[in-house]
Amino acid sequence: MVRNILIVDDDDEDRELLFLAINGLDPTIECVEAEGGDKAFSYLSSCKQLPDYIFLDLNMPKINGLQTLEMIKNHPRFKNIPVIIYTTSKSKSDQQKTKQLGAILFITKPDKLSELVKALKFVFERNWEEPVVRPSEIS
Repeated sequence: MVRNILIVDDDDEDRELLFLAINGLDPTIECVEAEGGDKAFSYLSSCKQLPDYIFLDLNMPKINGLQTLEMIKNHPRFKNIPVIIYTTSKSKSDQQKTKQLGAILFITKPDKLSELVKALKFVFERNWEEPVVRPSEIS
């Protein structure tokens, strides 16, 4: 059962849309927001209960998503938190890099809220101990 999620994105509207979609699926899930990789890492370092998932944007100033993902996956306390890349990128190179760094899924930010809800249901209903799937498998 999902209890809490960390949303890491420098765009206020994107964070809000993701929060609304998650809240619409399950209002009991607590969402914590971080405006960038540095703030996400500070939060993770000080929180008592680690998030069940991290949704991470790639294109952010200061510390980008790839750097943040690498920091998370190289930290002994944080490395087992499932990280979902949630970005505007459609780049195969970004998909490959994030998979190599340990992300469990790569979601290109959808145009419609209904598509986002469908992707979230896929994330929350899946057993992530199974092999990582290709992004095309969630359609």
